[in-house]
Amino acid sequence: MSGAPVAATDGRARRLAWTGTAAVLLAAVLVLVQPGCIINAPPAGPTRITVELVNTTGLVVDANFFRSGTAADAGALFVGSNIFTGYSTSPIPTLGSNATARFEVDCDAARSIGVRLPVFVNPITLTGGQAPQTLFLLRDGDFRCGQRVTFTYSAVEGGFAVAVSVAD
Repeated sequence: MSGAPVAATDGRARRLAWTGTAAVLLAAVLVLVQPGCIINAPPAGPTRITVELVNTTGLVVDANFFRSGTAADAGALFVGSNIFTGYSTSPIPTLGSNATARFEVDCDAARSIGVRLPVFVNPITLTGGQAPQTLFLLRDGDFRCGQRVTFTYSAVEGGFAVAVSVAD
């Protein structure tokens, strides 16, 4: 006897190698999936809303559209940091006369959306006015992900108005 290790020729070494690999994989799974751990799957269903700002007047409108991923009431939504101007490329974001802006908002960024006191202006005469409405909408109460929310700006007898509609 020489004392040198003897190689297993009957497949025993291969079985031991597979058994060791399986044990390592099982241990990795057990470490990753502990009781109480949640493995997040991608969200099911739509993850965005479509917003339309529709100006039915011959005036320019400062839409005053707000969005927030965290605000649960009007007081928290209608603050300067939540105003959204991405619908316009103008240095002073406005909605042109008889124009429509359409854009999408991630649902994570839209726990609430709304319009507050939009301003209507004739850029030639610098006359116009302000709609008196403040419209506050809460996700999963007033609208859902995947829906289209349309704010329509219009001239009405004696002034201006903004209305909202929600559609699938």
